[in-house]
Amino acid sequence: MFRSLFLLFCVISITIASAQHSERQVLEDSVMGWYTKLTPADKPVKPLLSGGKTFSIRQQEINNLFVQWMQQSYTPVGGLGVFRKRYYAKKDEYFPQAYGVFFQAYNAELDVRDKQGRLKPVDETWVPFQIAANVVFDINPAYYLNTPSQYIFTRLPDGYMDTDFFKTKFKDANPKSHPNMRKYLTTMTSNGITVYLVPGNKLPIRQLTKGEFIQLSDESFDRHLERKKEDVVGQFSSEQARTEVLAAEREKVKTYREKLKALRERYASRLNEPAIIRDMQPTIYTVDGSSDPFQIDQFSTNLKHEYGVYTYEPTVYEKCQTDQPQWIAIHFPYATKENGRKEYELYRAISEHFNFEYVYNYFFDPGKVKGQPYRPVNEELLKKTLADYSKRAYWKNTAATSASLPAGVLFLDDFSVNEPGARPAGWYFSSYGKASQVTTVKNLPGKWLQLGVNNKVDPTALPKPLPENFSLEYDMATDAFSNQTGGAVELELTGGMKGDRKSAYTQIKLQIRAGNEADYHNNNYRGLAKVELVSYPLVKSNTYVEAGGQSEQPLTVFTNRQNSVHVKLQKKGNELSLFINNKPLATSSNFKSKYGKPCEYCTLSPGIQFSTITWRNMTDDAENVHVYISNVKLSKE
Repeated sequence: MFRSLFLLFCVISITIASAQHSERQVLEDSVMGWYTKLTPADKPVKPLLSGGKTFSIRQQEINNLFVQWMQQSYTPVGGLGVFRKRYYAKKDEYFPQAYGVFFQAYNAELDVRDKQGRLKPVDETWVPFQIAANVVFDINPAYYLNTPSQYIFTRLPDGYMDTDFFKTKFKDANPKSHPNMRKYLTTMTSNGITVYLVPGNKLPIRQLTKGEFIQLSDESFDRHLERKKEDVVGQFSSEQARTEVLAAEREKVKTYREKLKALRERYASRLNEPAIIRDMQPTIYTVDGSSDPFQIDQFSTNLKHEYGVYTYEPTVYEKCQTDQPQWIAIHFPYATKENGRKEYELYRAISEHFNFEYVYNYFFDPGKVKGQPYRPVNEELLKKTLADYSKRAYWKNTAATSASLPAGVLFLDDFSVNEPGARPAGWYFSSYGKASQVTTVKNLPGKWLQLGVNNKVDPTALPKPLPENFSLEYDMATDAFSNQTGGAVELELTGGMKGDRKSAYTQIKLQIRAGNEADYHNNNYRGLAKVELVSYPLVKSNTYVEAGGQSEQPLTVFTNRQNSVHVKLQKKGNELSLFINNKPLATSSNFKSKYGKPCEYCTLSPGIQFSTITWRNMTDDAENVHVYISNVKLSKE
């Protein structure tokens, strides 16, 4: 492990020195593997006592198998894998004996290392996934109902979504139909996917009826008073205070019972129906009479915020104490490419390559796999995917080289060397968000970069810092649109004086937005060209106007009918100028402050070096109206 990470570090270091690309790019594209692995010390030699429960040598061995199987199926890309074995035991948690492994995929950074010099997981960046024996995921215990002889809980229903955001995200997702897990009991919520490997595809749990839920709630009131009595003794030294507090609590419980009786009468003809309640984690206040626990509004129903009340079959407790698991649960997050490389490759590897069938047979039909080692599903594809990552070099320059460029031109990329649908070589963007891709645009020549959503693009092959005097040009195009605005793009440049780019820096933002020609004459035209120039830290002039200014003007040559425009940003000396279709539109000497007053600080020091250059999609309806850039050119003035 140390050797592989050391070699990875050497490769990363060399690449950074030679190609000036983003270190984050390399890390996202790197097969980092597992930070923790099993060692000889993990071999169990005696039963383990944890939380008052004893876990046998075989149960510990099964946890080791979980680690081995997962690490064979999933090798972290863009992150580091960590695991921690779990032996479930907790006071007042009266569930069956259970054990498993909690895995995490962490981000890594080149300057975060352990004592051995290895890349180290970055805190608070982890994505969890788990394998466990005898565990039901996505449940919430009803503590007020639970006793040593019964464990009651609610369960998130299949299809549960936290919010409308998750409902939208998951609307086209149907991973349960994947052939690798189709035949097994599988649930999917906004918390993730759980595949249960259990004979007959039926967990040993049963749903309570409304009548049972009401009866158990009634029986819990006496236990509640007993616990309250213990609390009062610890909280109050005065006997009179204890008596008064307990008397008040008894009155409350009396009211609860009366209202619970009314609830039972209300549902007298429906007491044998399954208990589905409105509270995810029921407490005694669920049945205090303030609301009907079985009444669920339409909004909650749409998101499946309705929770069945369950308990374990009584025979399962004894069975779970044996060395034979009663069921296996694999829980992992659902992700798309927009979630980023680390999360997507985690989801893809488990859903496509984890051998659910082997694991099922190993425990519940062992004759089918006797003498056969575990192997991932479609192992050759898994190996190829990982090998492809190791070959990636998106940061390499495939734009025109300086030898073939006209005099004074330092960079030129028209994306002609890229295939349509491909990622643009020589450009960086995060694996999070909707990706940018090379494409063609109807009725416009050449190839274009369709900008992604929530994802800046950075031309890593463009030489930085920029020259003291330069011009940066690009073409921009928009899809057809009928709203007030179409494609919009923001170009951002950040830099500072050499040797002082942290405490003081200058930022330029240029936003170009297409407008609808139908609004030309109704005072509501929203096509614009806006350029901002701000220096930090902000200072104030004698008129108390913050340093920095802007120019914002209607842009009538970039519309739903005139769907392309040429943009040029030029810096000469201490002045910044904007040209549209090669005609001057704005210059910093005429910028105004945000209060509309003359800008006293809208000048650029000759010594400023701009080292960060990004483009960002700012389109209002970015999901349906795409925006593009091409013919990006940097020239020295």
